[in-house]
Amino acid sequence: MSNRIFQWICGLIVMVIVINSGCSSGTQRDDDQKKKDVDKAYDAHIESMVNQISLMNSRSPSTFSVSFVIVGSMKNKKFKSIGTIDYDKKLNLMNASFLDYIFKSPVTTIFKNGYNINFYFPAENKLVMDDTRLIDLRNYLDLSLDFNLFYDLICGKIPIIENYKIKQGLSVKEGKGSFLILENAYYYQTISYSTLKPDKILFLKKDNNEKYEVYIKEYEQNKETHYFKNIRILVKNSDIELDFTFESIRLNIPVKVNTMDKFRLPAGVKIIKM
Repeated sequence: MSNRIFQWICGLIVMVIVINSGCSSGTQRDDDQKKKDVDKAYDAHIESMVNQISLMNSRSPSTFSVSFVIVGSMKNKKFKSIGTIDYDKKLNLMNASFLDYIFKSPVTTIFKNGYNINFYFPAENKLVMDDTRLIDLRNYLDLSLDFNLFYDLICGKIPIIENYKIKQGLSVKEGKGSFLILENAYYYQTISYSTLKPDKILFLKKDNNEKYEVYIKEYEQNKETHYFKNIRILVKNSDIELDFTFESIRLNIPVKVNTMDKFRLPAGVKIIKM
């Protein structure tokens, strides 16, 4: 399994995203909308969709510890990986470890402490040091999506583009479902609701039409806090499919997050500062 694939995944997790959409003459249409008979949503309905996301994000986990399995393909090359994530919102710490599915050997380790984020690749004995305020995912993979959108998703939030304006709200005429369409200077974002919770999200980048989809298949609920049990990610322009299954989900519990300063680097490690 190539290290390039795992670098791709790691860039993604420090991530996710949903509904097929196109953009024509400055407007966005979703494939699901084309299949369903929809009406323009009332202002009160649009406000309720926005408020629901704000409420969910305000109740995102303060800490969590999860394990995961990733099954995916990248340009027709299939792969499978396992790993763990530990997170502490108050301390602004995150540690993610990726292991080879067969041999259980470490492939990549990520340490985030405040704005600092470090990637260690043991096969290359290489440490890459970066800053989340400046990080460019194109340094790690052939994508130009905002890092913070991916990171919010991994932290249990519904990612929302910054400085957005509401472009449109739509309601399915028959049956349950609605759509919230947002826009800023860089993206269109469509959020699909099958019930009160979002089940699909799409980001469409304006400058190059890159399309990132996330399907939230199931939530893990712990009182008012939630996380995700299953997420499917599609990157349309890059022929990439990823299915995340999260297990052993522990929310709002004491968690010890491993940090870079406690990590013993092997001799001769190559350090790259971005």
